[in-house]
Amino acid sequence: MVTTICFVDDLNKALAESYRILKDDGCIILGFVDRESPVGKLYLTIKEQHVFYKDAVFYSTGALYRYLADSNFEVMETFQTIFGLPEEIRVVQKAEKGYGTGSFVVIKARKISDGNWRTPGSKHHPEAGLCADCEALRDSALRRIERCAFQPDKPSCGRCPVHCYRPEMRERIRGVMRFASPRMLISAPLAAARHLVRSHRKPNAKVRQAAQRQKESA
Repeated sequence: MVTTICFVDDLNKALAESYRILKDDGCIILGFVDRESPVGKLYLTIKEQHVFYKDAVFYSTGALYRYLADSNFEVMETFQTIFGLPEEIRVVQKAEKGYGTGSFVVIKARKISDGNWRTPGSKHHPEAGLCADCEALRDSALRRIERCAFQPDKPSCGRCPVHCYRPEMRERIRGVMRFASPRMLISAPLAAARHLVRSHRKPNAKVRQAAQRQKESA
């Protein structure tokens, strides 16, 4: 879905249909102008008078991360390009990992066959949805992932030198992980394997520097 999501009438329904027709572990590609980028902000100022953009709905990358998560997709990769306004660009620009500086963003997300948030008792199912408490927990986790200072190569939370959860929220997340982790080996083995690989990946320089500062201040 490249340069089309801003024109669909119902993004949730579009992602649900994409989920339905994709095979297990299949991927969807979203290409779009980030509304918080220089080009996105320019489009927002002219959209009401523009013949094409007046009916468009522009999304931020963080918002699309949440839409994808709600539709049982796992974000695999994010790249960005168009740094600056198009009329000012004089050279071919290479795409870079992540988002936040480039105006055009591409997200690759994988269909999760069993993408429910499992909680003790396995009381949540796709047709029932989440209770208010678990929905708040999920949204809190997604916000922290979106705003993580170590993106786009953040470590697993267990190896992160910065603990951004409040103590009570951290215990709730631990409860979910204790319950869900062993069951993921059966319900979502590829996602479990990816998490295991990320957990043992060498931390990047930014993470190592944060860990060193924390050690020195202790």
